[in-house]
Amino acid sequence: ISQVLAEQPFDTIKIRMQSTVDCRFNAMGTPTMILKRTVVDEGWGALMQGLAPRIAFYGVVKLSLFSLYERLHQRLNHPTLAGAIAGGLNTVVSCPQDVVKSRLQMQVRTGGGGGITAALKDCMAGGQGTRGL
Repeated sequence: ISQVLAEQPFDTIKIRMQSTVDCRFNAMGTPTMILKRTVVDEGWGALMQGLAPRIAFYGVVKLSLFSLYERLHQRLNHPTLAGAIAGGLNTVVSCPQDVVKSRLQMQVRTGGGGGITAALKDCMAGGQGTRGL
């Protein structure tokens, strides 16, 4: 969990830099500029958006990855191939939570809010039927 907490602010900045959906973030430019604008406009808490699904599924993602790797390594006796196949198969588990996390990181926080439940509902409703989840 410490790893997730430490890297979450950097991941939020990265996701916002990569965004092609919201031109506000593209126009900001450098990571430092995105950090400054995010903190000024939304507060420090905005850097931790998307943390809940990541923490909730972190154990499941790692468990499936290492379980798949161990089983494949025993059968194939080739660590590189076992790792590649396990990583590919693990995307079935890791990708959905990563999509939700990324969508939450792209939401711009405003006053009142409504908490994590409202943010998750908004996030899930936003892409239903068009972009999966």
